[in-house]
Amino acid sequence: QTYIFLDLETTGLVNPQITEFCMLAVHANSLKCAPANIKTPRVTDKLVAVVDPLTQIQQRASEITGLTNRSIENNHKLPFDSEFCFAIKHFICRQSGPVCLVSHNGDKFDFPIFRNSIEKLIDPSHLGQIFCADTLVGLKQLNQKEKGSNFNNQRFKPSFKLLDVYTRCCGDLMFNWHSAENDSFALMQITMCKPELLIWLDQNKVLFTHNQPMYLKHVDEIREV
Repeated sequence: QTYIFLDLETTGLVNPQITEFCMLAVHANSLKCAPANIKTPRVTDKLVAVVDPLTQIQQRASEITGLTNRSIENNHKLPFDSEFCFAIKHFICRQSGPVCLVSHNGDKFDFPIFRNSIEKLIDPSHLGQIFCADTLVGLKQLNQKEKGSNFNNQRFKPSFKLLDVYTRCCGDLMFNWHSAENDSFALMQITMCKPELLIWLDQNKVLFTHNQPMYLKHVDEIREV
């Protein structure tokens, strides 16, 4: 009944630690029954926080996100600790279930990093029975289906970067991307503009606990968006 759009910003692609966290919760009714001219539902819940990664943020990551160790320390931000885990738990529990986490490239990036961060502090099952689905996988599968039914599109290879998908689906430019909150909102708007993606999410969601936590991966396996 509730989709929670999840986006993380991190210290980089090698041993990534969370620097910014956003969960944007929207009931299915607001996504499926919204008027065509409404891109942002009025009724949403969100949990947004900058967290101290307790490790060095790579320069490239700082250039992309605008977050540096100094700026985080100067603003006295706390680490991803047990109190924040319980805040996440209570945020999820406030939503009408079943709950599905939705993220772009979530299977390779956001979901395993999130699980790893949670698992260090509490049992992930304490979050309750929640599902997850990766829009990057969904959009690629939907594109293959569309290509198969349209000969003229079979040679066209679209970009699946979030900002490019947003421009194609929503007909607008995406500003300030690689902000966890803005990316979450953009992903929500994409699902509103593309009803077949919502259907795909419902049909292909899996239990969040099926995702393995991220400990060590090669950079080229992690993030393609």
